[in-house]
Amino acid sequence: QCFAIHQPPGNEHLLVIHHKRPLVLGEALSRDMGGVTLDALLDARQYDAVYIMLGINNMGSKRKSFLSSYSSLVNHVQEKQPNAGIVIQSILAVTSSYCAEHPNFNNDEIRERNAGLAELADGEHIFYLDLNAFYMDDAGNLRDSQARDGLHLKTKSYKVWKEALLANGIVK
Repeated sequence: QCFAIHQPPGNEHLLVIHHKRPLVLGEALSRDMGGVTLDALLDARQYDAVYIMLGINNMGSKRKSFLSSYSSLVNHVQEKQPNAGIVIQSILAVTSSYCAEHPNFNNDEIRERNAGLAELADGEHIFYLDLNAFYMDDAGNLRDSQARDGLHLKTKSYKVWKEALLANGIVK
């Protein structure tokens, strides 16, 4: 499956896009996800907010190409959802031990990509949320206590994410 798309119960005005594979824009827009495409969801209604988190699965790609594809996706969402706020969520860092074992998952590169994502935000319609501020240790790595395998969050860590979104999300 290319995207996980969520509409939280009781909030049909919110669309959450989370990418499970490397971002390929054309594929992302037309990929069938259980009978629906991202474009179909974007056309179906106007949302108040669209939250996007993409990138960890693109760490083996060139930064410039990744940022270009991400920018195109944000522009596409904005065209389809002109009244929605768009929240770009940072790529989460990985633990120091994961970095050591997997050279493509380098926290310095994640920080560079996040800096590029932050530049896509305009502070009016497109916002950047640095989730790493809630998860990092003093060295800028994902804290071991937050990760189950160095890359993926533990179940308890999603509560931190939820609180970050509630405190920093779009309210209309």
